[in-house]
Amino acid sequence: MKKGGDSMIAGNVILMLFAFLTVPVLLLVDYEDKQYKPFGLRYWFGAFACILVFLVTLLVYFVTYAVGSIMVFNHFDRFLVGIFLFLVFGASVLTILLARAIKTLIRRTKYYQQMK
Repeated sequence: MKKGGDSMIAGNVILMLFAFLTVPVLLLVDYEDKQYKPFGLRYWFGAFACILVFLVTLLVYFVTYAVGSIMVFNHFDRFLVGIFLFLVFGASVLTILLARAIKTLIRRTKYYQQMK
């Protein structure tokens, strides 16, 4: 029989895989400005990537809060502490990457507006 924690672990693994897949999505934001048409398809892919990573980051923070609550309820089980620390690290990295992507997108938007 499966334990109740197995579904939580599987959910966290799927969430972290999805979070790690957002890193290549963020590469849509990094490209040479002069090669592409201002406000073209590549720009909107970058904007969509920022929105997607923002939603994934919020989801990771929510799961981190949930795991932290379960961890406190189970009196700091060692395995849950490991998952919690891993999720905190993942959420921090996603936040840093998201801030960098948004900063790049804002800079690019200002550059494109000056070109008009």
